[in-house]
Amino acid sequence: MQLSFQIEEFAPAIEELKPLSQCHWEEIGRDRERVPLSVDWERYSRIEASGNLIFATARDAEQHLIGYMIALASYHLHYGTTRFAQIDVFWVAPEHRRGTNGVKLFQLFEREARRRGVVKIIGQTKLDDAHDLSSLYKYLGWTPQEMLFTKVL
Repeated sequence: MQLSFQIEEFAPAIEELKPLSQCHWEEIGRDRERVPLSVDWERYSRIEASGNLIFATARDAEQHLIGYMIALASYHLHYGTTRFAQIDVFWVAPEHRRGTNGVKLFQLFEREARRRGVVKIIGQTKLDDAHDLSSLYKYLGWTPQEMLFTKVL
């Protein structure tokens, strides 16, 4: 099945995103008892209105949303003349995780980030075997630079 990849406006896609966001959280969410899914759709929309949100999508032949990447793009607090993009979330429905679908979504995002003046992108991956996307990042020419730690209080 052929997929299409595009940059879209976020706000009109919210209703489509809601069930996918739930599936995404059920698959990879951590500490669910203490950190429930509660997406702030309005805040995302405000960030988009400010020009600081990148929303890349993957759609199937019937134009159903089957994957997405959301990133925040702004000037860094420490490097005020440099525009950074921080990937917030990315997900492709499990039945479409084959071939180069994930690569195409990332490449589209990178092109859009570059077009918007982003100089450096920050992304993350889970460390467990089932969700570790380090090989995808390395394939795309990304370099590991830090390790992220979390703690639930």
